[in-house]
Amino acid sequence: MTASLLWVSAEPGSGKSVLSKSLVKNELLSSESRSTCYFFCKDDDINQRSATKALSALLHQLFSQNTLLIKHAIPDFHCEGGTLCHQFSRLWSILIKAAADPEAGEIVCVLGAFGECEELVQFEFIDTLNRFYRDTAGDESGKTKLKFLITSRLYFNIERRFSQLTRHLPTIRLEGEKESESISHEIDFAIKARVQDAGPDLGLDDSETFSLEKAL
Repeated sequence: MTASLLWVSAEPGSGKSVLSKSLVKNELLSSESRSTCYFFCKDDDINQRSATKALSALLHQLFSQNTLLIKHAIPDFHCEGGTLCHQFSRLWSILIKAAADPEAGEIVCVLGAFGECEELVQFEFIDTLNRFYRDTAGDESGKTKLKFLITSRLYFNIERRFSQLTRHLPTIRLEGEKESESISHEIDFAIKARVQDAGPDLGLDDSETFSLEKAL
């Protein structure tokens, strides 16, 4: 099986966003044999909590990196026009067809802060991934090399939905929630160091610097 999914979940402040951004910028760089696409969800931005916006962004990056694959979107665009970008199932179908193209190479899609998408969006996306990976689980032909890296907080609803996959596919569980206290101490150290550096630049006296550190 060449398709694969990595779901990284942990408590706030555990470094999920730092990890995914570092992987995109340093480890999963696009190349002749790989296209890396990413989308970071944000719950206070209507455009960054939508499944169709996420898929549209991933496809836009994919076609920008590998223009040969845009042919898989043309028939749907001619049929649906401007409404295509609002149709999740159509966009997903385009991604699957593009990934199956011999010219595609490896396609890595990074979805950061997935838990900040709308709940129905999460369910639709996870259910689609469940069907896709179930269908490809026994396929040894290597026709698709579509991979997903998803990060989120450890929400029960997301974990429950992903359990359909984790029951049947190899799974590694890193229980970061057990490290919450040590992570909290590390965040405190980071805040203190940054405030101490910023204090003189902002013209803060010792009392103001201490108050800012405590507030953060």
